[in-house]
Amino acid sequence: MHSMMKLGLLTATLSGLMGCGYREVAPVKAPARAVPTDVEARTSPPAPGTTRVLLEANGERATVMEITDSTDSTATVHHNGSTGFGYVHSETQAPICMTPCFSDMKPGLHLLRFASEDDLKESTVSVQVTDTPKIVRHALGHKETSSLGQILGVAMTISGATLLGTGAMLYGVGEATSGGDSSRTLSNTGLTAGGVGLGFMLIGIPLMVLTRPTHQPGSTTELPFGR
Repeated sequence: MHSMMKLGLLTATLSGLMGCGYREVAPVKAPARAVPTDVEARTSPPAPGTTRVLLEANGERATVMEITDSTDSTATVHHNGSTGFGYVHSETQAPICMTPCFSDMKPGLHLLRFASEDDLKESTVSVQVTDTPKIVRHALGHKETSSLGQILGVAMTISGATLLGTGAMLYGVGEATSGGDSSRTLSNTGLTAGGVGLGFMLIGIPLMVLTRPTHQPGSTTELPFGR
């Protein structure tokens, strides 16, 4: 009985990990190695200890934020006597500018997030700043939101795992008790619930996998000033 319940829960967990992720597609085409022409020039020099960087979103208007800190952790969730684990990601961001724009950055590695004005496209790029001024042209990628098919697949898989576990419990109780109509009823009810649950999972798991949203990474072209 317990083995069947653990099997159902394990199957649901693994399918959730597979189905709830993103389907990776090829990155967008990288911007050309060309100096943007629609950028307002700065007359003042960069601040001491910084390097001037031109940020451009391949002709699009985009908000640039620098991710200054990020934390990944797991949280334990208790519900109706069951224990689950959730993934938690938190970030600290600092606004930089709206492209096309200049930013004076300290030498080192900077993690920048570009987001379109309509919030439909967003991607992150790591920029290594040195003592040489540079141009960073970034073509934004995007992530699709969860589809109705994926949500339905998740719901069917969770419901199926619950029915499978409940059916295994009822079947075990029915088989463990002495004979009689009540015992047979419990066993048959358990088999029926388990079968329905298994059917839900056989439909829900492929549905989750096949309807995963896509993730298209962005592409970046860097070149120094004057070339």
